[in-house]
Amino acid sequence: METKGTKSGKARRVPLADVLLPYVKKRMQGRGPDALLFPPLHRARFLDWLNWGETGQGRTIHDLRHTAVCIWLASGVKPGVVKSWAGHASLGTTDIYVHHLGTEADAEGLALLNQQTGAQRGHTRKGGRRSG
Repeated sequence: METKGTKSGKARRVPLADVLLPYVKKRMQGRGPDALLFPPLHRARFLDWLNWGETGQGRTIHDLRHTAVCIWLASGVKPGVVKSWAGHASLGTTDIYVHHLGTEADAEGLALLNQQTGAQRGHTRKGGRRSG
């Protein structure tokens, strides 16, 4: 059976979280080192298998990839490592995902604003309570 390669034509390795290792090891039992853990699925079959029309809630499969990259970055994985895992050609591509996370500058700016008199949560600028 022919398998589809990556867009760049290069192989890439993506480490798995420890929580997934028992499942992967179970799938590996009795298989050779070059055996696939899962049979190749055509996109339509994969979406059907996941009942994606319902479980996807309007998202695309690519959104899962986007989510993974954002989780890696938010967890503190260095952008160069994320670039490698995602198979991005450049850090510029990986940086596209960073804007979804906010920045340290955002956090620092909000902290400064929150330290200002009258900018405490639940208060108006004059220090009165907000309604609603």
